[in-house]
Amino acid sequence: MRSDNSWKLNAIVVDTSRLREKTASQIWEQFSQSNEEVNETGPRIEYAELLLDGEYAGLYELVEPVDAKKLKLDKNDVLYKITAWDTPDDEDIQYAIDHKWRIMSFHRIRYPEPVTDYEKAWYSLRDYLNTFYRADREAQGADRKVYLSNAVDMLLFNMAVSGSDNWYKNLYFAADVDESGTYRMRQIPWDLDLTFGEMNEGIFNPDETVIYEEAAVPFLIRQDPEKVRPYLRTRWREARETFLSNDSLYELIHRNQDTLIQAGAITREQERWPQYGMTTDISDMEELLWRRMEWLDEYFEAY
Repeated sequence: MRSDNSWKLNAIVVDTSRLREKTASQIWEQFSQSNEEVNETGPRIEYAELLLDGEYAGLYELVEPVDAKKLKLDKNDVLYKITAWDTPDDEDIQYAIDHKWRIMSFHRIRYPEPVTDYEKAWYSLRDYLNTFYRADREAQGADRKVYLSNAVDMLLFNMAVSGSDNWYKNLYFAADVDESGTYRMRQIPWDLDLTFGEMNEGIFNPDETVIYEEAAVPFLIRQDPEKVRPYLRTRWREARETFLSNDSLYELIHRNQDTLIQAGAITREQERWPQYGMTTDISDMEELLWRRMEWLDEYFEAY
């Protein structure tokens, strides 16, 4: 992990396996490491056991922040954090500009800080939403407003991990902006605990056919199917032959679980928080994953 003095400490009791967020973040990092076009590195995570004033507080995750340092943003770039599903109306964004708001409903400007030009700072996200969420099918220049490799990676990743809380919500949007004001948008996922079948309030969804996709790739496919579809299929096949193979996924999940078992962290966590029901039985999670990967192989061939 990087050298820094700024970290996030995540409580992970919502996930009875304590594996989902770390495993999903590692899978995203493998997408990132194999993408030579754009820096899409996400929040690296390591397990940590927390003691407060000598009292054992349980198992947590130490998380690198997604920020300008991680994404190598320059003075013209903007980083947005999305924390809810609803896309704001264009009038809402104008209201935020008029009132000099960094936070507008559940959309936040995380960089630059401070903001000196609110219209400029909100422009990239405003235009992105107008293009991909409110435009007709003939919106001009849509393909130049994103990195295709990143948009495809985000879709493939979220579908692979069943990211029920990460298709628009719980994404960072990083706008790379040049001197003329032209931007290209990157997406970075965060808050990955509701993955691999886990839903809100402890509900497990065993359906391997659920679709989780942000608007950019479906929009681009409608505009240029002969370019986007072959690229997506090739990227999926490459990932399945390497870091998304069943063997690689199995090894990753069990390496994380073995780390917790061998360190004794599972026993300590169960003793400290018995009401949160931590378990080493991950058979439902794995069975869903294997069924889903087989289904996705067919789904993306016809995408």
